[in-house]
Amino acid sequence: MLHALTQHGFDATRLASTGGFLAKENTTVFLGVDEERVQQAIDLIKAHTRDRRQATPLELIQSGSCPKLPAELVVGGATIFVLDIEYFERA
Repeated sequence: MLHALTQHGFDATRLASTGGFLAKENTTVFLGVDEERVQQAIDLIKAHTRDRRQATPLELIQSGSCPKLPAELVVGGATIFVLDIEYFERA
């Protein structure tokens, strides 16, 4: 996804992050995008990410964080936040 974004002229900052519920490694990507290119960025992100199904990890079941029976969870994909920024300066 990051490669596709940069190929289309988007500047991106990638950070390693950890998810809360499953405590798995994630990637957080920050983009500064002009308003007229927001939808293009969203379309690229959607085209290059996917979700998948995963069984509930045994350690979460044993710790009581999850129901006692294994369940199938949807993980991956992308969560996209679009925020209007009042001021931005590139130094």
